[in-house]
Amino acid sequence: KDKSINKYNSTNLIKILKFDKKIYFSINGDIVKTIDNINLLSNNITLVIEGGQTFSVNYLRVQKFISKQETKKDTPININPKEEKIKWTGSGSGVIFSKDGLIATNHHVIEGATDIEVSFNYGREIKKYKASLIKSDELNDLSIIKIDDFEFEEFNNIPYNFKTDLSRVGEDIFTLGYPLTSILGEEIKLTDGRISSKTGFQGDIRLYQTTAPMQPGNSGGPLFDFRGNLIGINSSVVKKEIAENVSYSIKSVYLKNLIDVLPFKVELPDDKSLTRKNIAEQVEILSRYTVLIKTR
Repeated sequence: KDKSINKYNSTNLIKILKFDKKIYFSINGDIVKTIDNINLLSNNITLVIEGGQTFSVNYLRVQKFISKQETKKDTPININPKEEKIKWTGSGSGVIFSKDGLIATNHHVIEGATDIEVSFNYGREIKKYKASLIKSDELNDLSIIKIDDFEFEEFNNIPYNFKTDLSRVGEDIFTLGYPLTSILGEEIKLTDGRISSKTGFQGDIRLYQTTAPMQPGNSGGPLFDFRGNLIGINSSVVKKEIAENVSYSIKSVYLKNLIDVLPFKVELPDDKSLTRKNIAEQVEILSRYTVLIKTR
């Protein structure tokens, strides 16, 4: 698709994503081809240009081909040791909403990132995985990223309910996330409060206003009610000099709108088992699906 290609000696970013039973090829974020899933393990790379056109490649790097045997080892494979010395420049939070590792966060958390890492409590230990951007909605400050790592094994279930109906003023809510990690550390943090308005800044209908205290780093994390329903994605706060404990979260229906335009179908979480558990039990479970996002 010519419209997807930056011409005249410009840089083009080609990505290949294997998802479910399909493989998607994109150029500069636009999906240009979809094929049935095949085994991509190979020792050869071929680029074919239709119509007799010519092109030049100024930079093509294949870091390492990883065999099936290597991917099953317990020890993680570091395909570029120098990368570990590069510091992360940004961080935020996110919430996993599919068994194969799709994660919702804010657009501003991953904006401009060339590398994304997510970490969370998985199998009773903190796991770190590479992730890649799938789709962004800049207007509503939402993004979907996906765990893109050989070491990741899919979840059996996502144990909460994705609620899109409007919640009421006065409902008890809580947030999970990783605020101010450089000061507070990388352990997940909880804050709670109530929905104080069904609209946000200057009457913005996309947002809930809540009394749950939030800090930098909470951005992109989940907003839950006390019945285990995901009702929003945390996004911003009013400065304390102006008002205390005024926080805003993007309503989950806007996240669903973004999910609905993905080029593949996503089964949204529909598990209501948390309704029967107290808040401490809910938090213990939901913490496993709330991720720390690092970018550079």
